[in-house]
Parts: sequence; C-alpha cells; structure tokens
Amino acid sequence: MQFDEFNKNRKVINVDLDGVLTYDGQFWNDNVRPDIENIKKVQELYKQGNVIIIWTARQWSIASLTVGWLITHEVPFHGIYMGKGGSDAYIDDKAMWFDKLLHNEPKTARDTNMPKCPKCNEPIKKNYVVTTTNGITWHEKCHPDYNKGGM
Repeated sequence: MQFDEFNKNRKVINVDLDGVLTYDGQFWNDNVRPDIENIKKVQELYKQGNVIIIWTARQWSIASLTVGWLITHEVPFHGIYMGKGGSDAYIDDKAMWFDKLLHNEPKTARDTNMPKCPKCNEPIKKNYVVTTTNGITWHEKCHPDYNKGGM
C-alpha cells in the first residue's frame, strides 16, 4: 500500500481495534468480524501519509494473534500498543471519529440506525438519555426541561 512519506501535515493517529475495526468487540472470539468500512478509512489515512498506531486493550500475550488478524484484514499500521487498560469508557481531549480526520466533518454516528438527539444531532449513547413521553429520545443536557429543574 502506498504511503505518502512527504506529507508535511502528517499526524500520528491511534486507532482502537475492538469495536472500531471489528464489529463484535470480543477479541477472545476467534471469528471477530472486521468492520470493512472503518478499515478502508484507516487505509485512506495511511495513504495520506499519517502514522497509524493500533491501540488496544488486548494483552501482549496475544500480540502475534492480533498482528495476524490485522495483516489478514489488510489493516495498515506502523506500530501496535497492547494493554491500554480495559475500561467502559475513555475520555480524551483528542478523541474523534474517522470523518473528522478524513473530511474535517463533525463526528457522526457509527451505526446510521443509532438515534440522534433532536437538538444537537449527536448520536445518543445509552447512559446519557432522556426519553420523553411522546417517544423522542434526547441527551439529558439537550432536553427542553433540563434547565427548568425538571431533570
């Protein structure tokens, strides 16, 4: 795969593996399904001359299995960092989704069927939701009653 080594705007990009480059997010499963759409986005970032680091919570003991999976599914990378630590969420000031990097677009829902907040149009995550009686789903902070003391 062609790498633009003369890209003066090169970025170092850490890409999570399970749940981003895979659908299932279960690395212990031998048949983890690749997310082809996201792999193509990593390929594009690589072709643009960016440095790709696969950053995963998988343990070093299965590094060779992980590298084999990446090669089999044609995920280009310059390095791999294992054992980032398991967590239910990562809060990071530099977190962004592929569309922001590739097209300078705002974050978009990974699953187009994921509901979006009617006020901010961001994807609804299950832990930050208020559902009104008429069935509309909102982010808590965006809900019309949030600042009125009703939430």
